[in-house]
Amino acid sequence: MLEFLRDQIWTFVGVMLTAILAIGGYRLGKQKKKLSYTISSSIPQLSVAKDMASKVTMSYENELVKQLHLLEIVLTNSGDIPIVSKDYETPLQIIFSEKAHVLSTEISGTSPKGINPLVKTDDHKVLIEPGLLNATDSFTLKLLVAEFDEELDIYARIVGVKKVEKKVQSFWRKILPGAISYAAVSLIFSLVFYWTSNISLSQSFIMGFGMMFLILIIVIANSLIDKLFDWFSSRD
Repeated sequence: MLEFLRDQIWTFVGVMLTAILAIGGYRLGKQKKKLSYTISSSIPQLSVAKDMASKVTMSYENELVKQLHLLEIVLTNSGDIPIVSKDYETPLQIIFSEKAHVLSTEISGTSPKGINPLVKTDDHKVLIEPGLLNATDSFTLKLLVAEFDEELDIYARIVGVKKVEKKVQSFWRKILPGAISYAAVSLIFSLVFYWTSNISLSQSFIMGFGMMFLILIIVIANSLIDKLFDWFSSRD
């Protein structure tokens, strides 16, 4: 009876591993073209209170304004394949409400260096001319906007891209996939230790999760080393 149960569990573990590898291989092999944006900073600068509007005036480069807002928007090729100039049917557009007015634009950062998008303003719109973005390439736009009311949309007609997606990095969205994967692999290790060694179930769980913890430490250390090398390279 015990041998039969062991065979059934090993069959189950084998099926699960095969399924995980098949799904992982499919997802890795499936290439996507994707453009996304993140509002990395949104800071009010100056505003005139309603009860003081008739008494106080505020101007920016001789233009009267009631409120100023500083925005930083990061645009990223978050897919797996390059987006080239010929893929665009229309320029990339950042569109505010009609009462807003874009006063200034600036490219405040690019990754990697050498990206040089051409940016123009048209009242409540920012137009970014088509240009090459390889996978993971990104650039940051710093915008000073008058009468900003939180309304913002980013639009482009790009071959293979349905829409420019807004990335929302919530806490649970960041950690949940990794936590589930960690628990699943730890459970598999624990079962392997239990059915191949003369140890108790509790000991096997300790060994399984302990091994995954060590692997996690190695992965984090490797990631930190890569970031450190990138930081030193960027200073050259």
